[in-house]
Amino acid sequence: EVRKMLVLSMPPSNFTSLDIIERTLDPNESVRKAAYYVLANKFPIQTL
Repeated sequence: EVRKMLVLSMPPSNFTSLDIIERTLDPNESVRKAAYYVLANKFPIQTL
């Protein structure tokens, strides 16, 4: 749950995008879902 909340609270930036992308490989399904949610809703697709 801590990793999930951390991903959800990260501000969208070039600096945090790589960390959030790494969380898409997390063993915990809820953390992966949170990472995909953040990528889909907080980052313009052109920046990735």
